[in-house]
Amino acid sequence: LTTSDLADDIVNADKIADDAISEEHIDPTAITAMTALDALPATTDEILLSDAGVLKRLDAKHLFNRPYFQVYNSSATSIPDNVTTRILLQTATFDTDSFHNTTDDRIYVPSGYSSVPFLLYWNMRINMDSIGDNLWGSLRKNGSLISSDHLFFSTAGDGEIVQFQGTVITTLSSTDYLDLVLFQDNASGSAKNTEASANNTYLGGCRLIA
Repeated sequence: LTTSDLADDIVNADKIADDAISEEHIDPTAITAMTALDALPATTDEILLSDAGVLKRLDAKHLFNRPYFQVYNSSATSIPDNVTTRILLQTATFDTDSFHNTTDDRIYVPSGYSSVPFLLYWNMRINMDSIGDNLWGSLRKNGSLISSDHLFFSTAGDGEIVQFQGTVITTLSSTDYLDLVLFQDNASGSAKNTEASANNTYLGGCRLIA
């Protein structure tokens, strides 16, 4: 052993084989958190933690209620008389992870999800026609109803607004899709339009941290 063997920085990356140091060579006390993070972590940030003495890495995205989205009917959808009709959700208020399918104007779950719990909420508004109108609105998952507002028999006159809404917790997986449907049957037999805007006819949701 010579003096040169003890020089500063004598042991560098050139002298350490790839993968020579693993978690068994590192003590959990090495996690010192000397530098504080003064902003919300990015989804790609990673957190080092000790799980009963075993060092593990956690992606920050698993700590967020993300993805989240809200899409709405920005151009009125015409609802024919006595026909269940899908509402077009053309515009996104926000969409963190590309759930909005602008080809079909609905929510489509991208790859990478398997039975992930989500909180979903929805609202629809439509002009009614006359006394005796029959209307209902629903949220569908893969074409099946998962949340419905009850059948409505109008007792008001022309120009009144009917609103349907709901909230539901369900699991979503890749290739699942969500949409809104509305049914109306009025005395005149005429088509009616949705009340289109971000505050009137919309569908939103966020992931739940289970």
